[in-house]
Amino acid sequence: MNPIAIITGASAGIGRATAELLARNDYDVIITGRRAEKLESLEEEIRSKTTADVHTLVFDIRDNEAVKSAWSKLKGKWKNVDVNFKYGLLRKIVLTDKPTRGEQAYRFF
Repeated sequence: MNPIAIITGASAGIGRATAELLARNDYDVIITGRRAEKLESLEEEIRSKTTADVHTLVFDIRDNEAVKSAWSKLKGKWKNVDVNFKYGLLRKIVLTDKPTRGEQAYRFF
């Protein structure tokens, strides 16, 4: 099973480039952003050029309720995110309320 990365802002710029790069390097990707048509185009491109599995979520990351709603729609393997790319930074996901030194906690709900 491939590792899974979630990329916010994947509809353009560094987010899009990161999604493409991770997909080419055997990551399955969750691509997110506000512009559905751009995300659909990216999903088609990734599927046509790689063997990566792609899941698309359309929402505005600045809207906490939209983030909660989007996260609640993830099922099965998609809830097991290994890497988080947001705000132009790549981080390993640590789902905990008490991170150890050097780790960051990410809360999606």
